Amino acid sequence: QPVVNGVATFSVNTKNSADAAVTTFTAQLQSLSGVTWSDVASSSVSLTVNIGASNPASTVTVTGAASPAFTIAGDASLAAKDLVAANGRLGSAPTAGMTLGKTLAGSIADAAGVGTYGSVTLSAPGLLFGVDSPAAVGTGAGAKTVYSLGSATVQTDATGAFAGVDVYGNTSGKVAITVTSGNASQVIYVTFAKPLPTAGANLVIDAPSSVVPGGTAVITGVLTDKWGNPVQTDGTATIAYSKTAGGVLLGTLPTNTDADGKFSASYFFGTNERGTFTVTFSYSPTASATTFTGDNDIVVQKTITIGAAPAGEARAWTRFLDATDELKIYARDVVNAGKITFVVNGTEIAWIRATSAADPKLNVASDGMVRSVFVSDMAAGRNVIEIFEDGVRIERRIFTND
Repeated sequence: QPVVNGVATFSVNTKNSADAAVTTFTAQLQSLSGVTWSDVASSSVSLTVNIGASNPASTVTVTGAASPAFTIAGDASLAAKDLVAANGRLGSAPTAGMTLGKTLAGSIADAAGVGTYGSVTLSAPGLLFGVDSPAAVGTGAGAKTVYSLGSATVQTDATGAFAGVDVYGNTSGKVAITVTSGNASQVIYVTFAKPLPTAGANLVIDAPSSVVPGGTAVITGVLTDKWGNPVQTDGTATIAYSKTAGGVLLGTLPTNTDADGKFSASYFFGTNERGTFTVTFSYSPTASATTFTGDNDIVVQKTITIGAAPAGEARAWTRFLDATDELKIYARDVVNAGKITFVVNGTEIAWIRATSAADPKLNVASDGMVRSVFVSDMAAGRNVIEIFEDGVRIERRIFTND
């Protein structure tokens, strides 16, 4: 038969009564030179098929998966490489360096419990299956002929047995694999191990953008591998931490991530602290690393502003000075609180929209970042003092200047 796009299809008449119940056919690739056909070296493939009828499968059994848990014993290693379908018959190859998770085997039997010939399909979203074509033998990446994502189908031998189905995965935890033959099925479970401490690829720091003086900042980090699995370090990789001056550490600093890939540090800030506070978390797959400039090293920083109050929490007050016609108007905790407007007798006299504690219009007081306005020569008689936050009045006082 001709080869079209790398595929040849052929049929064989198996009605001869002399054919055995199980027969092996061999397909051989040949090339034409002139009028002569010649075998192409290392291009034959054998296919063993059942001749005649087989009883339908009534049960599917996977070796090592017994009731009630149906879990294959022992963790399966993560592939640690991208899972890519490949077909060696068409010249493609699997991702180099994959780590084998598990090799599965089993059998099917008819209603009488006798092994019967047939096809078996194994399926699980996100897994890669490696099988030989047609026999299922051999282990390890590169040993199989066909690698398929999500599912694979193999043929049993004459006794109903199948073997050598390699399974690869990138996600830690227990994964269900459905094994079917006709109307018979079994669900088994393979548990993929956590990634190695040296597999860290993503480091995310979660910390507040600001903290009020007298408050506490909780800084949390999560280390994951390329596929989002949490990475727990144990000294074979390095987690390092540094910070700028300020704050009082509560508890101890993290030296490793936990089983969920997490670590955290908490700092208390005094009522007189202002400015910014920067933390730096670093990761290296190298043990006892002191610098973090390698290709697989990760450095993440987070800066916290000390002195900014959350939006909507600005407060205001006023007080007379020694002279009865002079007044000071204050607004406290105005950073990130929106536009603060000072109004005297219906006239706007000043405003501020502070987005940083470093705004030069602010002054530091013992009770928070403050914007103050001095008003002299108050009008005689009744004076109305108002302070607005984004158009909403937050303070109104009436003073009488006699």
